[in-house]
Amino acid sequence: MLDNYTVETAPLFKMLGFETFRFIIVRYNHYSLVSKIQSDLQQLFPQRPTKKLDAQKIDYQSLTKTYYALEKGFLFLENFEILLKKKLDSQNRETPEIALENKRKTDILAGLNLRRDTLAKYPIALMVFVSSSADELYARTIMEQMPDMWSFRSMILDLHTNMDGEPKPITDPLPRTEDNTTIISQDLSELHHLLDLLNNAPESEQAYRLTLYPQIVKTAMDTGRYEKAYEILETWEHQIHENDTLKVWLHKADILKTYGNLHDALELLEKARKLSITRADTYNEGIFCQRIGDVHIL
Repeated sequence: MLDNYTVETAPLFKMLGFETFRFIIVRYNHYSLVSKIQSDLQQLFPQRPTKKLDAQKIDYQSLTKTYYALEKGFLFLENFEILLKKKLDSQNRETPEIALENKRKTDILAGLNLRRDTLAKYPIALMVFVSSSADELYARTIMEQMPDMWSFRSMILDLHTNMDGEPKPITDPLPRTEDNTTIISQDLSELHHLLDLLNNAPESEQAYRLTLYPQIVKTAMDTGRYEKAYEILETWEHQIHENDTLKVWLHKADILKTYGNLHDALELLEKARKLSITRADTYNEGIFCQRIGDVHIL
């Protein structure tokens, strides 16, 4: 499995350049990614305070007390998946002790959901971390148990790092402006280089060309060349492997939204959502539901 940290976090860091309420769900396959993203945010935005809480050790009152006392910045809530699943004993029963634990979980989820509008008055990024070992239905669970928070969400990230042996260290510094707002972009020479490789690749070498398309799209989008990115996506879609269809549609919808073409963006996102349902792909279904909600908010 390849690392995707830089690709996934680039739009997040750019979005967080503006201080406002955010609800961000981060799924990860290794805890080093949790530490990495927390460290990078503290480095990129040193003027913003941070707090870290463990969902296994708090109740709703202590969570909100910490949130309101923070006033602005970042609140990291780790082990969030603990809150999403009802606990039962080995005989599938809810003992009095377990009932108290389940109530603690429910109080946190329901409390955050009910207080969404109050929470949103604070320029705080509430970032919850979900281990990839959690149930694949976690996104649907959040939608069902926290519908108001879900409708106000900002982003879902799915981070993974190489698990063949030790995770690869990620140490490259991230650029920032004088006011600490990040600028995540690739040098234009890299885009030109990738386009040259594509232009010189024979049509018969389809497998090779399919490896270039996602690289070009990412680099074009990072440098603001959305028209070129969309052009490549159109070409990629006509030669696409079935497994990449949803990825291409997601990128195309994001570009359409960027240009204000909300009708076409919604149409494509709905098409992608229905395909996800057909494939019983609940994770991507949640992603597209998120994007659809984002477009409607606009």
